[in-house]
Amino acid sequence: MPQVHFIGEIEEVQPAKSMDALSVTFGVAPGNGAWFLQGGDVMGETHTSDMDEGRAVLNHPMDVHFTTSSSEGWPFFVCEVWERDSIQTHDRVFRGCGCAFLPAAAGKHVLELKLWRPCELSGIPGFYDMVLPQNPNLKSLRELIVKPFVRSDVQTESCGVVRVTVNVLTRGFAEQGVIL
Repeated sequence: MPQVHFIGEIEEVQPAKSMDALSVTFGVAPGNGAWFLQGGDVMGETHTSDMDEGRAVLNHPMDVHFTTSSSEGWPFFVCEVWERDSIQTHDRVFRGCGCAFLPAAAGKHVLELKLWRPCELSGIPGFYDMVLPQNPNLKSLRELIVKPFVRSDVQTESCGVVRVTVNVLTRGFAEQGVIL
């Protein structure tokens, strides 16, 4: 059965606005039931990193191993960025999310996930969100992340970039007649 290893790290977050400290909640999600986890963690959270020169350096490892019976449903990387103040006296505040398909070609790749967040652009709701930001309904938000066709009904704003380096190792696809 073909195998894929995704080995790398979540390097850094570059938010669009200045913030105190950031962490990233992440996941590697296969697109269908033909992908079977053999090792590693498909979900996790980085440590909290203070901002320095407009970025939060995380260098959080990622190591996931799948076997698959199909090249369809290739896994993708999803993330949510959260802010805490530097002394972590209050709950975290949602600052953005992003997703990208993991590369299919073997080798080293750098992904720059564009972050976005739902927003109210005008009126009292927009002012309220600017002054007292609220965490969105995470169930609805995660559905928006993994189902981009639903996203067209929601106004969003760009809010930064997450940089991920990933090394892709593949084995057994050629024997099945699949060229990546």
